[in-house]
Amino acid sequence: MTALALIIAFSAKVVPFSSGLIVCAGYVCGIAGKFLSAQTGWVVYIYILDLMMVLTDVALTLRNRYLDRLADERMRREHA
Repeated sequence: MTALALIIAFSAKVVPFSSGLIVCAGYVCGIAGKFLSAQTGWVVYIYILDLMMVLTDVALTLRNRYLDRLADERMRREHA
C-alpha cells in the first residue's frame, strides 16, 4: 500500500525515510540469522520478498524526495 501511495503522491513529505532503512536492516538481520542457524526454509523466501518490497518503498521515497527538491527549486525561481 505504501508503494502505491508513493507512486500516486509524487511526494516524500509524508513518509519517514529512516523507518524504511530500519526495516531493511531488520530483514537483512533476519535473513542472516536464518542462514547462520542453518534453518533455511520457505520463510527465507518470504523474508527476501518482503525485503524487496521495502527496498522498492525506499527507492520510491528517494525518487519523490528528488522530485520535491526540484519542485521547491522551481517555486523559488518563480517567486523570486
